[in-house]
Amino acid sequence: MRRRGPHWYRVRVSDEQETRLSKLLAYLLRHKPDAAGVTLDSEGWVDLDLLIAGVNEHQRLHFTLEPEFVLRVIEGPSADLFQLEGGRVRARSGHSVAGVSIPEPDGIQLPEFLFFGLEPDALEFCTGAQSLTAPPGRPFRLLSDEESVAPENLIVVEALRAARQGVVFVEDEDAYCCERIPLRYVLSARVGYVRQISAGGVLMRGKGAEIEFALIRTLPRPQTSPDEGDVNDERAKPERRADDRRSEAKDEGSPDGVERRRGRSRRMRRRRRSGRWGTEGRLELPKGKLEVGETTHEAAIRETREEMGVSEELSVRAALQKNHYAFRVPDGSVIFKTVHYYMLECAAREPSFAPRLEEGIVSVEWWAASRAIQQVAFPNLRPVLQRAWDLAEGA
Repeated sequence: MRRRGPHWYRVRVSDEQETRLSKLLAYLLRHKPDAAGVTLDSEGWVDLDLLIAGVNEHQRLHFTLEPEFVLRVIEGPSADLFQLEGGRVRARSGHSVAGVSIPEPDGIQLPEFLFFGLEPDALEFCTGAQSLTAPPGRPFRLLSDEESVAPENLIVVEALRAARQGVVFVEDEDAYCCERIPLRYVLSARVGYVRQISAGGVLMRGKGAEIEFALIRTLPRPQTSPDEGDVNDERAKPERRADDRRSEAKDEGSPDGVERRRGRSRRMRRRRRSGRWGTEGRLELPKGKLEVGETTHEAAIRETREEMGVSEELSVRAALQKNHYAFRVPDGSVIFKTVHYYMLECAAREPSFAPRLEEGIVSVEWWAASRAIQQVAFPNLRPVLQRAWDLAEGA
C-alpha cells in the first residue's frame, strides 16, 4: 500500500519511468499541452490534477500516472525543470506555446559563469548522481573570478542558465551561495571538458577625440589538412578556428543546448552564430592561446605582433577585462575559454602591418574609438573596447 502525505517519496518506481515522465512533462508543459487535453495560462501554469487526468485519459504513458509519482519527479530529480505552486505546475523555461510568456524572476544579476574550488576526486563520488549538494549549513560559495581557485580544483558552473531554470543563488558579499547545483550546469564535469587560456590585445594610438583602435579584418580561411601548422596555435585546425571565432558571438546557452537541437532549428541556430561574415569579412581583435611558460600580457603582445605583423616594439598600457565563453568542437570536446585582454601601445605612431594572410587576416585597419565599438563583429568585444576608450580618455 502506497503512503501519501510526507512519505510520497517512498513510492516504488523505476529510473526508466522517472525519465519517461520527466520528458513527457517537458513536452506537454513546454510545447504541446493539448496532447493531454489541457491548456496553459499566459504564464505557463496548469492545474496538476487536470494534467494528471489528461495524461491518463489520453494514455500518454504505458502505466497509470498517480499524483505521488508526479510529485516525486517534480520535486526530486527534475526540480530544476518544473515549478510547483498552489496545486499548479509549469515548466521553468523553454516554452514554444503561443501566448505563453514567463516573466523574468526578480533577483540578483548573475554572470554567465561562476567558479568555486572542489578537490578533483570529489566529482568521482557524483558518478550516477544528478547534483552537487553542499553539506547542511555550508552552501557552496561561487565566485565571479576564478583566479583565487587552484586550476586543478576549479569547478565551472553555467550560473546564468541555471538561475533561469530555477536554481537558487543568494548573493553574499563577494560570492554567490548555492546549496544544490544540478550536474547539467557543471561545465567542468562534462565528458571531454578542456580549459583554454588565451590573451588578446587592443592596439591604440592618439589622444582625446583622435583616439583610434587597430582592428583585424578576417575572412574564412581555406581548408587545410589537419596536420598542417603548429598544434599550439588555436587556428592550426580549420574546424577549431571556425568554432572558436563563432563562439565570440554566442549567448545562447550551453554546448549541450546546441547539441540537443535538431533539424531546421539547429541549422538556423548555427547560421545565426556564424552569420557575421560579410562580403568584406569581419572586424575582430587579435588573440591566441598562451604558450608554455608565457604570461597573459606576454601572450597578448606576441599574438598582436604575429597576427598584425607588427615589427615595432609593443608595450602593455593597461589590463582591460577577461571574457569567458564555451563551445563544442567537432570531436565532441567542450572547450571553456578565458581570454585576457590588454590595451597596447606601439613605440612608433605609424607601425607597419603585415597581416597573417594564412590565418585569414586580410588587413589591419585603424578605426575611431566610437566606430570601432560599433563595427567590431562580436558583442562581447564591445565592452573590451569601451573599457580601453574610457581608460584612454581618462589618462
